[in-house]
Amino acid sequence: MKEPIIYEFDPVIYPARLWVGINPPFEYIDNKFYGLNSEMERIPFGKEQHEVDSFVVARTHTVTDKESGWIGIFVSIYKPKMMTTNFISHESAHCADFICENFGIQHGGFDNGEAYAYLIGWIADCIEKVKLNKL
Repeated sequence: MKEPIIYEFDPVIYPARLWVGINPPFEYIDNKFYGLNSEMERIPFGKEQHEVDSFVVARTHTVTDKESGWIGIFVSIYKPKMMTTNFISHESAHCADFICENFGIQHGGFDNGEAYAYLIGWIADCIEKVKLNKL
């Protein structure tokens, strides 16, 4: 079995990271990340966060990298063949919400949504590249 890969992406203008992986085992995730609670405090990445039932295609987690200390979002893709534009958009919105809410980026309303819209597009592109193995 080959080593699982979690790809790291740098949005450059925001002080966070995006990580995307396809079916990494819990032990690998647990060794790489801490979870983050609502106060942005490090907590163990609980096994229950990684449990998958038959309906879960992907899941987004707030994390911090144990080695680098970067905070951000980890998108775990469980069913890549079912990861359609709908699911990519859904997870991208969760990621963008986290970044905007935690770094003071306005993202409400049509007139204030340009930075948010570009961020969602960038995240969706990163997720799709991992899904299609085009890195």
